[in-house]
Amino acid sequence: MLEIIVRVIAYLASFGILGGLILAAVAAGARAKARRVADWPAVKAHIVGPPRPPRAFGSLARGLRYRYQVGGKLHESTRLTLLDWPAGIWPDRSAFARRFRAGDYVDAFINPALSDDVLLDRAAPPVGAIHLGLAVALGCVLIVAARRLLF
Repeated sequence: MLEIIVRVIAYLASFGILGGLILAAVAAGARAKARRVADWPAVKAHIVGPPRPPRAFGSLARGLRYRYQVGGKLHESTRLTLLDWPAGIWPDRSAFARRFRAGDYVDAFINPALSDDVLLDRAAPPVGAIHLGLAVALGCVLIVAARRLLF
């Protein structure tokens, strides 16, 4: 019975390796994109939908909507950051949601090549997400290796 439990744990850990590597790769890619969006121009955006408070694993500012104008055309978006990280990973998540209130005018950063590509915060995702992904992958590799060595 113990051997079956250990095999199931090792099997699940093999998915953890893949998941951890994917998380680390996505976070590293978003950090690289953050360097590219540093030159995007800013336009004024009007917050039209108030954010709801973030939950532990919910999005950063759920429900937030804003409108902005580019080339005489009105656009609407809900995109906040390069990636909408789970609020539990983002540092100081409550301050992030409080930054945006309905009726406020804020800077929105527009991709010069595509006016629908916009975001409110062009900061790089936390480096902790890369570390978390690599730690999960490494921990799962150790579980699989321990299973091979011990059983």
